[in-house]
Amino acid sequence: MGADLQNEKTGTLAQTLHELAGYPYISATACQITKNFTGKVIDDPVTDKKVFVRTFIGQKRVIGCFDSGSDLTIMHESLYLKVFSKKNKLQKGSIPVLTTFSNTTIPVLGSVRCKIKLHSTHQGMWTNVYVIRDIPEQTPWLIGNDFLRTSLGTLSYINKGAGPEPLLEVNLPEYVQCTVYYVAPRSLLTCRAHYKLNPKETLEVDFELPQAAQVVESDQILITAKRWEYIAISPSRDTLSYNLARDSYAARGLVTNTSSYRMEGYIEGKFELINQFEAIEVCEKNRTSLIAAMETFPLARELLDLGDIDPAYVPVAAINEVTAIHQQDIQVSDLDLADTIMEKEPTYSGPAPMDPAVIEPHGIDLPTVIFKDAREAIDLTKYDSHIRPYIENIFIKKFPHAVSLHA
Repeated sequence: MGADLQNEKTGTLAQTLHELAGYPYISATACQITKNFTGKVIDDPVTDKKVFVRTFIGQKRVIGCFDSGSDLTIMHESLYLKVFSKKNKLQKGSIPVLTTFSNTTIPVLGSVRCKIKLHSTHQGMWTNVYVIRDIPEQTPWLIGNDFLRTSLGTLSYINKGAGPEPLLEVNLPEYVQCTVYYVAPRSLLTCRAHYKLNPKETLEVDFELPQAAQVVESDQILITAKRWEYIAISPSRDTLSYNLARDSYAARGLVTNTSSYRMEGYIEGKFELINQFEAIEVCEKNRTSLIAAMETFPLARELLDLGDIDPAYVPVAAINEVTAIHQQDIQVSDLDLADTIMEKEPTYSGPAPMDPAVIEPHGIDLPTVIFKDAREAIDLTKYDSHIRPYIENIFIKKFPHAVSLHA
């Protein structure tokens, strides 16, 4: 698409900027590769973990984050629209705004009174749910202390041998020991799949989401890779399905064995919700739509860790790295950095004629100072003794025969 796009003359400003920015020559799969992945799984600190509770609203399984410090139960608008039917209209209540711990005010769109059930056959507890606009990177379903108070519930911690774990119990309308998940929020956007692949084989596999993932069955997700590995994950879009036996959601994703060996194991990816995204298939017939989309949403690069794989084997080059060829016998070098650090630029003082004949059309022609080598250009005696070795290594020893030109 890039080569054709370069020759197309649309004449629009967006198209011109598109070409000036170099987008026709950037691959959508290009990335920068880091080499700091250790392959070790590190447990999340206890201080990062939160208590997530499995609830049911109507027939929908919804994971909420329990917060005994919140006086109210709060839901994001996007989740409200997915969970409730049109007949459950928001009611304007007596609480127009919420005030956070940091004294920030959040407008309340309205409230809805519903039954929150703790398992599929639970009688449920009537609770007022306050709906607010979505806040990025925050839980969409916050169960507050009002639910615990109304249900005569308690939150405590027990140790079953693996450290403290939360125990959430309610007594109304019946006794229930709630299903809780004690995890760090950042782990909720990962997914995991088992694979068994021959060399160069591509296959669809089931990616399982964490049990505490805050999604519902109607959500669409995009599965992508977390790092570069021999088993590559192709960006895959799918609708979630619920696995009752495993108490988790799953989606299908495409993986490829890029190695020359048969491989079996587990691979971890990440996912994001794309319910409101417009999907455009990358093909020739959608060329115009793709160009229009990129004018509004320019291509971006993603940083990926280098997994347990030989760096030379990674098939995608980093587009913001270049290989420099160093020569020891460089004859001429314009040491611009030396100009800045060494203050070797010539200076001029005193009156000078500034009539148009001097300035135009060629301007003032300043003389050029030429040094025979780098050591003459850089006077080490002007600098403190503790930094002289560094300056000498950078500007003299590296290019001993360079001629520095200073305009």
